[in-house]
Formats: sequence, structure tokens, C-alpha cells
Amino acid sequence: MFQLFYILISANVVKEKSVDFKDVNNDFVECYYSKNTKEKLKIFDNFEGDVMKELPLLEKNYWYKLAIKESKKGWFQIANISIIPSGEEGKVFSEKSKFNNKWVNTNLLNIDIADMKTTPDNGVWFFKQPNLKSKIIYKSGKFLKTNLIAISGNWAKVKFSVDGNEYIGWLNKKDQCPYPWTSCPKTSTYNN
Repeated sequence: MFQLFYILISANVVKEKSVDFKDVNNDFVECYYSKNTKEKLKIFDNFEGDVMKELPLLEKNYWYKLAIKESKKGWFQIANISIIPSGEEGKVFSEKSKFNNKWVNTNLLNIDIADMKTTPDNGVWFFKQPNLKSKIIYKSGKFLKTNLIAISGNWAKVKFSVDGNEYIGWLNKKDQCPYPWTSCPKTSTYNN
């Protein structure tokens, strides 16, 4: 009896944590708000405007996921915001549509790349400019957590460190993973 109960509970947890990758919004860069801080996420009414809302800190297994439509000088305009995994949104904030087209100013927005465990040539490439013909500044075949610093269309300009070296490069939309607890499927391949 106990084993059956454990299996049912485990199945529910896995279901709650699953991600439907078809729900990824391809029109915008998506990211999540880092939980490595005790700082509330501040929503501003305009670019360089006033704070309109400080979103509460979330429980341990939840994150704010943001779709970003524009960036200017370290500011990011929100296309939409949600809580992941879903299910807690009503408890935390029911007015989330009020935040569409508002702004955040933070260096705590993260994008991960897939945990591929492959060679760098078959992994994710970071480009000097936001296009596939640009110079490649870094290739990674393993999981990386990056900080979002700007966007151009659906390209993300990110900063990350590897072995004590800091890199800044552009990440193709197909290689961006806006989920902190899982690894998104690797969808892009590049030819040398």
C-alpha cells in the first residue's frame, strides 16, 4: 500500500515539474529571475521610470519566467511574466497582465543552455554579433548558466564564466533555455 502511495505522489511531482517545450514563445527572448538573491523583482512603470510593484519572493521550487520584448541600457521590457512551474500564479499575483509592456532593471535574469554532454563543436555556439554568420567567440558542449544583458530580436546577449574566464556573446533562440530546473532539448546544429 505504501509503495502505491509513493508511486502516485512521485508521478504527481514529475507531472508538476514537467515542461511542455511547445509552449516556448518564439517571438521573444525568455529568461527566468535568479533565486540567488533575496531581492524582490521590481517592476517599473516605464523605462527609467518609477517602481510600480515589487513581486514577492517565491517558494523554493518556483521562479518568475519573463518574455522580453526589448532591452535598453540594462533595462528590459516585459512582453509577459508567469510563474514556473505553473499552478501557484493565483496565490502570488492575479494581476500579472498589468506587467505586460512594463520594465525591469536587473542583472539577475538567467538563461541556461542544455546539458548536452557532447563536444563543443556539436554543442551550443556563442556569437560575436546576433547572426549565424558572425564570428564564434565560444563553443560549449555542457550545461551553462548565463546572465542576460541585452536582446536583439530573439537573440540574447549573455555573460557567463568558464574556468575563471568571462565571456560575452550572442545566443541563438534555439539554444536558449528559460527553465532553471531542467535541461531544454538541444535543437540547433551548426556546421564548421
